[in-house]
Amino acid sequence: MSSLRLGPETNGGPSITATNASGLTRVALVNPRDSCIPIQDYAVYENLGLALLGASLRQRGYEVKIIDGYAECLSNEEVARRVAAFRPSVVGFTCTFQSYHDTQVISERLRDLLPGAHLTLGGEHATYAADSILSSSTAFDSIVRGEGEVTLCELVRAVESGFDLGTVEGLYRRSGDGVVKNRERRSIEDLDSLPFAARDTLARCAESGRPVLIGMLGSRGCAYRCSFCNANGFFRLGGGNSVRRRSPANIVAEVSQIYRDYARDLLRRGVDVELYFYDATFITKGPRSKQWAREIAEGLISEGVSIPFKAFVRADSFSQADDRLIDLLKRAGLVGVFVGFESATDEVLASFDKGASADQNREAYELLKRHSILETTNGFIMFGPYSTLEGLRENASFLLRTRQASYWNLSQRLQLFPGVRLLAKLEKDGLLLSQQDPCGVYSYRFRDPLVGMLAEALDWNNDPTVQHENSLVRYVKNTINYINRSCYNKNIYESTNINTARTRLETRFKKIGNLNHRIFNLFLDIALGGWSGRMFEKVRRTYLRSLEGELEELTVDFRTFLETFQSVNLEASQRP
Repeated sequence: MSSLRLGPETNGGPSITATNASGLTRVALVNPRDSCIPIQDYAVYENLGLALLGASLRQRGYEVKIIDGYAECLSNEEVARRVAAFRPSVVGFTCTFQSYHDTQVISERLRDLLPGAHLTLGGEHATYAADSILSSSTAFDSIVRGEGEVTLCELVRAVESGFDLGTVEGLYRRSGDGVVKNRERRSIEDLDSLPFAARDTLARCAESGRPVLIGMLGSRGCAYRCSFCNANGFFRLGGGNSVRRRSPANIVAEVSQIYRDYARDLLRRGVDVELYFYDATFITKGPRSKQWAREIAEGLISEGVSIPFKAFVRADSFSQADDRLIDLLKRAGLVGVFVGFESATDEVLASFDKGASADQNREAYELLKRHSILETTNGFIMFGPYSTLEGLRENASFLLRTRQASYWNLSQRLQLFPGVRLLAKLEKDGLLLSQQDPCGVYSYRFRDPLVGMLAEALDWNNDPTVQHENSLVRYVKNTINYINRSCYNKNIYESTNINTARTRLETRFKKIGNLNHRIFNLFLDIALGGWSGRMFEKVRRTYLRSLEGELEELTVDFRTFLETFQSVNLEASQRP
């Protein structure tokens, strides 16, 4: 049984504080569904940010409900209905630039359903677009900037007690027609002091019937200062070390808990489960970082914890001298790394302040391929403001050589988020456009107008065939990797029938990559030849028909591969 009590006025107006029979203040944490993601072809995952915030709120005695529209495939109206039924006094949203408008719709609906509740927003995009969001919309009362655990707890306490919101560091808030910017909050230095993430959504993810991805953060921040990225500063807006790491023992303890409570049973049931370290750079080239990773691996092996895991790395994270470390990490469960290659040309890498070279990208690819831990896709920015037409051709060759020449990768433009350092360079060079739209991530011109024309012409990412290729190829490759691991464990990897089916799929991937590479070079030739819209459209139509045909064949080959694996697996299980 719950009750509502009207709290004292705060700077945001009267507040409604919801309590239950035990007197706990209620907080709802919300992640909207991202309608841009065809979730049927992707692993289902909980929102780690909300899980971390929920744990900190509970540690301080608040009642928390996490409502994840993505994980549970909920409409905006259903999310709003569930929030309203919980009757919280504070609603905390997270969003990306893609899901911002859905978040806004839900928040505006809650204005009617929960009048007086405090609606706040957080996350990286909201942090850097806070001024613009609060100035242009009344959907949110405040924005929690950067690292949110302490800030959100203090915000809830202020709303609950009627305290002045101006005392809450790390908060931007609306006041009248203006935006009040509180003092930034210094980073949390002792990450081991934080509670383990609240895994409320994980059980529901496990019931989805799809692969399950479990998120972790072993560290916060980044030692590098790539000009297109905010990772170096996001977690320490008010100061603090650029990188803070949890102790290996603390990380091993949480992974062990996840294994006991969730993953072990799922893995026994044959569910594809992966743990993903979302650290900006899980391992750097420094010896301290590698020792930290080594201790984590040794701890997981010692505890008998066996969850396949993946992580983000740089091209220079590993060298040829790291074979033993990579083998140790693989024994601990490492099955893939997502590498920030970004470009195949030194000129563009320099414009991004990447601190790595095109040669290092190539060497990293060969090393990680040899260890079979390269992910099915990696960080790559095909079109950036300083790209050249010849550089694009080099990029396309690199993607083909690394077997990642999907149309998606060949057409992606740099997303320019608010707050990145590249903005200043673009402004100086006269390439920056208006920054009024909080979701305007393509607000720049290209130094070469022909590159800009080509980038615009290739932006078909809403085309059903292009979306089908991106999601299907990634899904099939991830599933093959999962089944390959299962085959190793059951000693059937070298089965002749499975090898034949696997080879057919590899041949199909190669044909799709070659098709994409060939068409991309045709488009480049059209651009270099003075641009013919008529010719471009003719090539486009022919290409999409050919690609759809290849995807249909891929689906047939994939079904054959699955049936072959099931047959061989069944036969192996019946042997004495």
